[in-house]
Parts: sequence; C-alpha cells; structure tokens
Amino acid sequence: MENSELLIIKAELTNDPQSLGLTTAPEDDEVNANLLNEEREDIQVFRASVASDEIHVSPSEWAALSPAQQSWWNNQTLDGTVKPAVIADGF
Repeated sequence: MENSELLIIKAELTNDPQSLGLTTAPEDDEVNANLLNEEREDIQVFRASVASDEIHVSPSEWAALSPAQQSWWNNQTLDGTVKPAVIADGF
C-alpha cells in the first residue's frame, strides 16, 4: 500500500465523515474494518460479475418480456452469473 493510500485511510478514520463511529485507536482496527465494510445503500460498488440468483425478476416482469428477451436473459444467466456491463443498458 502506498503512503498516499494510507493517508486517505487515516483521514477517513480521523474525520469519520459519515459518522460511523470510527476511531484511530489501534485496538479498534477490527471494529473500524467491520464498520467500513458494512453494506450501505448510499454506496454503490461496481462488481464485474453478479450471481444470477441475486437478481430477482418477478413473474409479472418475466411475462412482460417478449420470447426473444426471455431467451436473451436465459443466455446471459446460463453460467450462473451476470456481467453488469453487458446488461446495464437493459435496466
């Protein structure tokens, strides 16, 4: 890790801009890591691949798709994953 990256982490811990309860105390390292790694709706994370069972399509949405769209979706999820970059325009 480069010094510039360490300074970014130090600033995050020192300033706690999202009021997560972060501290600079070494004994709080694990608590800080858990707080920072917690999933939050206001932070979007890019993933190159998503398990297809994480994407839920309701029966009514599925029924509204044309047979060609259903076939395309089945092809995209065939290996059990979805690549967001491929399907992003469709959402």
